[in-house]
Amino acid sequence: MVRWTKRSPGESIRKRCEPATVGAVGEVAGPGTYSFVLVTHERPTGCSETLRSVLQQSVPPTRVVLVDNSPEVTDWETLRPTSEVPIEYLPQTENRGFAGGLAVALARVVEVAEPDEWVMICPDDMPLQDKEFAAHSLRAANAVLALDRYTAAIGRMGAEVDLSVGRIKKWGRSHPGQWEPAIQPVDYISTGPAPLFRVGCFQQAGVFRGDLFIGMTEVEMGVRLRHAGYSLYVLRELPRLRVSREMWSEGVARMGSPWREYYSVRNFLTIMREYSTTAKAARFALRHGAIRPIVRLAPRPNREARRRLAMSLRGMRDGWRGRMGRRVEPER
Repeated sequence: MVRWTKRSPGESIRKRCEPATVGAVGEVAGPGTYSFVLVTHERPTGCSETLRSVLQQSVPPTRVVLVDNSPEVTDWETLRPTSEVPIEYLPQTENRGFAGGLAVALARVVEVAEPDEWVMICPDDMPLQDKEFAAHSLRAANAVLALDRYTAAIGRMGAEVDLSVGRIKKWGRSHPGQWEPAIQPVDYISTGPAPLFRVGCFQQAGVFRGDLFIGMTEVEMGVRLRHAGYSLYVLRELPRLRVSREMWSEGVARMGSPWREYYSVRNFLTIMREYSTTAKAARFALRHGAIRPIVRLAPRPNREARRRLAMSLRGMRDGWRGRMGRRVEPER
């Protein structure tokens, strides 16, 4: 099983002073095959629609790997679609979270796929509405790969990560009033809009870190890939994905819920401790684990704000102690 591995900032797949475009030619043709990875938890409707949408693509995947964190809810025998595409269903005995599910699924993909193949990661609540979504994404990914052979991933959303202060730098906030570039190098790619990753990057840098459970999963993976010498690109011409109202009612509570605050603080603090300095990690913990939730509590000292403060403080404590995995149960 392929596991995530921490690499020092000096370790890189690139040769010193070698341009990223060495060997790039005008030929845009590249790998036209991809695996499809889906992690689901208590969203049978979303899972079913997402599976159906990928199997109806004009360019279907060579394989589908589905990790189910709640097999007692999914009822796979009823949900299983009829398709010529092989679907590997991996039910879990416990909820491993999105991060743990990705670790299991990608470890399996790495075993069976070629390094130059792509793998598409999709949430269980965002079906591919356009039947040309995969074909368009593959063309775009191969075009970028022709220009930069160190490309690890492309997607529609992502951002830079400032490890000096522990902050995600989105283009719109950093450049107010300016047009966003069509192609932007970033430090991490969001898995929400079904991005494409190269299988070889997981073989080199390891798969998603399962003990994060949920929250900051893509940020940690992106930072690790960047330290390994890979490039990641946001392509804003890629199609959007939308969540239906029916899928919003399924599963656990979404971003902004107090329990998620715990994982955001703990996991980002873990990233800071491992890829930045102790002093910078301490400042991040104080600012985001204590000061910010207290400031938010002051004007509205309601129950939710108090719970968010408690979760932030607990996340700060566990982040320093290295207590990983599922420590706080997801809530609806």
